[in-house]
Amino acid sequence: AAYGAAGIPTAPAADPYPSYAALDARQRELEMALQQRRHQLATQLQAEEEMNYARQLAAAEMLNRAEVERQQQLLAYEADMLAQQQAADRERALLLAEAEARARLAVSAGAAAVPHHHAQVAPPAPVAAPVAPPAAPLAAAAAA
Repeated sequence: AAYGAAGIPTAPAADPYPSYAALDARQRELEMALQQRRHQLATQLQAEEEMNYARQLAAAEMLNRAEVERQQQLLAYEADMLAQQQAADRERALLLAEAEARARLAVSAGAAAVPHHHAQVAPPAPVAAPVAPPAAPLAAAAAA
């Protein structure tokens, strides 16, 4: 049998008044072609659905990968911020300890400079009497 568009058999150029047997054979032939076409379309549809599903899976996987990567970057940023904060806290603690040590040293040095009540107190240093300017030059200037 000859086949036309879409794989449907064409009617043979035969007797203008075919017999019932010929019509029956033609009907069976057309039904078989229709069944094959339905099967072909169903197979094609299933393949397209599988491709669409595979594309959707790939897209979802890509989105998930992008989200995981974004979360990892966020975690790395937060870890970096935490490390910087901890370093700043350690530096502040060191500066505070250093300042406290200097303050203790200043207090102990000040305590050593202040005499205790049982220590021998040295007499104050004598204060020099104010010195008057020499009178001779003034008198000579007055006489002149």
